[in-house]
Amino acid sequence: MFNRRTARGWLAAYAVVSVLDVLAVWLDVPALAAFLKPLLMPVLLAFFAASLDGLRHRLVNWVTAALLFS
Repeated sequence: MFNRRTARGWLAAYAVVSVLDVLAVWLDVPALAAFLKPLLMPVLLAFFAASLDGLRHRLVNWVTAALLFS
């Protein structure tokens, strides 16, 4: 489903969302910060899933659950 190019794309997206979120907080733009904060974990989860490359392990399930509930 995912490949390494996709994983790099999700990592870049996470970096952009993270930097924008920090800037929104630093520049005191609460509407933008409120929009970006909920995007952090789903984008990180997408990067994690793309990086697995078919790996099946019990730890993968725990990390996935942790990212979903965070």
